[in-house]
Amino acid sequence: MKTPSEIQNILNHLLQAPGESEVFEFKHARDNFSFKDLCKYFSAIATSRCPSTTYRTRTG
Repeated sequence: MKTPSEIQNILNHLLQAPGESEVFEFKHARDNFSFKDLCKYFSAIATSRCPSTTYRTRTG
């Protein structure tokens, strides 16, 4: 399990990326998007991914 500091470092790295990739994508929940619906959405995304997919960083 990652520590809060490690998670923050990963998030900071992703926020500096030039755009989305096959590894991650950004979503914006607007006005009427409930927390419950948001959780269902992320759960669906997580289960649709290949189990061997892991966090990767870009180099170079």
